[in-house]
Amino acid sequence: MGEPQASGNDTPKGLKIWDSINKTLVTVLVASIAGMVSLIGYKMENNRAASAEHNKAIAAIRDSWVKQKELDLDLGVKMFQTLLANFLQTGGSLGKMASRRQQMLLLKLTSLNFQDTPINLRALYEDLNSQMNDAAEKEELRMIALEVARRQAFRLTIQNGWDTGEIPVKAGDEIALREDLPFKIRVNEVKNDKIMVSLIPLDPNRKPLNFSVDYFVMPIIDNTKLGIYRVSVMRVVNDPNNQAVPRMRIIVFDSFLAPDRFDIKEKTNDYEKENMGITNMQ
Repeated sequence: MGEPQASGNDTPKGLKIWDSINKTLVTVLVASIAGMVSLIGYKMENNRAASAEHNKAIAAIRDSWVKQKELDLDLGVKMFQTLLANFLQTGGSLGKMASRRQQMLLLKLTSLNFQDTPINLRALYEDLNSQMNDAAEKEELRMIALEVARRQAFRLTIQNGWDTGEIPVKAGDEIALREDLPFKIRVNEVKNDKIMVSLIPLDPNRKPLNFSVDYFVMPIIDNTKLGIYRVSVMRVVNDPNNQAVPRMRIIVFDSFLAPDRFDIKEKTNDYEKENMGITNMQ
């Protein structure tokens, strides 16, 4: 008798099971991939929507900030004009107010509201000071100027700044500046209201710079440019424990924190060339 022939239904049982598992795995894998693609698409859509909302919020904040700045500027200009108009006569000379106390109040309001603005109010302080005979009034005016100068000095030196603090001085004193500035300040003469000083390069081939400082120096305006730095020298009130001892303050700060004065840019070109970047701003 011949051996029986295997039919198509005689496939080993193990192969049928494996084929079934394989088909199931493929189906599950395809479904998983489809689900992942769908999920990724959903998340991307959500991210796009969230990004659009984020950009919209940023644009709204930016527009609000710009409008606020424009409002602040407009308000500031109007305030400055109003304060100055009350302080000055129409012809431009100092007006006679009901009292100098009112003038001091106006000057204080102007100075404090525009303390970070490079507006030179020194002439107003000096003129008002020249009209005063009372020592108490003069001291009050000096304290107004000193308050503004202290605020400016704090803002200018808060990062990468250098500050001597308010130190007692006398004629002949020499104060070295920060280590990376090869200069020193020499006190030449001390008067009641002014101190005569020199900014002296340590290099003997370079020229010293002579100037005077009074109680109404504002460092954001009254400073000397030394390359990437600026130095400001301020005459501050005498030692409260000994009124006979005059005091001075020196700060050094980054040059970009204060503007160049347009009126002397051209005049100082030769001086800068001769002195390796020194520009007198005092």
